[in-house]
Amino acid sequence: MSAMAKYESGREVSLLEDIRKGTKTVEIRLRRGKFAQYQPGDRVWLRADTYEGDRIVSSEPRQVLVEVTRVEPFDSFRELLAGVGYAQVVPRARNAEEALAQPYRFYSPEEERQYGALAIHFQVIQL
Repeated sequence: MSAMAKYESGREVSLLEDIRKGTKTVEIRLRRGKFAQYQPGDRVWLRADTYEGDRIVSSEPRQVLVEVTRVEPFDSFRELLAGVGYAQVVPRARNAEEALAQPYRFYSPEEERQYGALAIHFQVIQL
């Protein structure tokens, strides 16, 4: 068994607050790049990213350390949100459709079709 990997990844400030509070326990990403390599036991330092529009204007590294507990592949963001429950992914969303808008802020429908989606379940290790 390989050594536990350590990654860094950004989160929008409001989502990071939800992670700190324990209301967000699942991350939604495309099944590509470093996210496709995540395994249970991997640890990820989350950085707080502040956006203006679609551009990051500031970042604060190493805000929260999480451990990946499970990684589930899905064909689409809609399927993922239905499978794990949208409130675990986007706690501030009032309904599934509002939660579905979140990944489309960052990813296109073409990317979603090409790569599929990942539900990355995690637990907070260090605040």
